[in-house]
Amino acid sequence: KRPVLEIFPHMGEKDLHPGGSSFFHLVHKGVLIVDELTNQKERTLKTISFFLEKRKYDSYPVSFTLASAMNGCPCGNMGKEEELCTCTERQRERHWNKVGSALLDRFDICLSVLPENLMTVPLAYEDPDLLSTITEVWIKQQQRSELSYRKLLPLLSTSLQGRSLSMRASMSACKMAKLIADFEKRDVVTREDMVEALSYKTYGVDRHWR
Repeated sequence: KRPVLEIFPHMGEKDLHPGGSSFFHLVHKGVLIVDELTNQKERTLKTISFFLEKRKYDSYPVSFTLASAMNGCPCGNMGKEEELCTCTERQRERHWNKVGSALLDRFDICLSVLPENLMTVPLAYEDPDLLSTITEVWIKQQQRSELSYRKLLPLLSTSLQGRSLSMRASMSACKMAKLIADFEKRDVVTREDMVEALSYKTYGVDRHWR
């Protein structure tokens, strides 16, 4: 069973590195949940970014899936249809600067979502073959080299948004486009695949910071 751990805003360095060990070593090959990303300590966010980059602690491997959530602005109303955001542009900018572009670049999927009433929203369709499809796609990914993704950079550069991304974010978008093609059981990545991949690299409802 893969480990699932969560970092809370009140946690400090002693919690993340107790007794010379590392909290991140415990979540190797698992999922790390970080809710309220902008409420986390700056040092915590830098530590998360460090382990996502280095993937090791001393001689121990550290590789995990990071799942996070945050409000799009300090008041939490940005993008809501029935609520009014009272934040200024400067307040929104400071809000996102707490996370920083270095950590945001390391997220392969960034989606803006609106609150839903779970009592009335219809249930999503469940594909009975989803698990086998995921396994098949995962095996394909493990057999690919970094070069196969770099070959998609010219296709990425045909988009204005693609040309503005960092190299890390560009490679992330290329991998996502290839993933989309894999799920569609296609060997060739299309421009539509890349456009969809780029839609996962925008932040927030009004995207004013892009």
